[in-house]
Amino acid sequence: MRIAVAVLGMLVLAGASSAAAPVRARSQTPIAVPRGVLWLGPVYRGITARATRVRYEDGSAVKVDYQLLAVWNYSTFVPPPVVAGESTAVQTYPIRTGGTARFYLGPHGSAVVEVEKDGRTAALVSRYAGKVDLVEASQLVRRKP
Repeated sequence: MRIAVAVLGMLVLAGASSAAAPVRARSQTPIAVPRGVLWLGPVYRGITARATRVRYEDGSAVKVDYQLLAVWNYSTFVPPPVVAGESTAVQTYPIRTGGTARFYLGPHGSAVVEVEKDGRTAALVSRYAGKVDLVEASQLVRRKP
């Protein structure tokens, strides 16, 4: 399992609280959607994809934003919006076009579907889309040519 879910396990087992200082973005730079990232395509439900490179103290990620949901691409550093909440169940399921997805609850009432596909990891994160919408969207995730 990826780091987001592993961190969840450590927090639950250790009885840790979320009292740690929040991790803040150091910079956010608009960029063209890079080749090879996982995304939902140039347009999803009528909304054009907008990419941003988000840098933190400990790493960076590419966020492809579709307004109601965002697809975060990362490797070893897990961006804060993707980290699992303190106590949440993880539901794992296959993606029809190959790969694995995991649904769990993230911070601040967000829903997260982490996708591993084609050697890449990304997470769909939304505070507005429901579980069914995120699971359906995860089936559409593909690598940008």
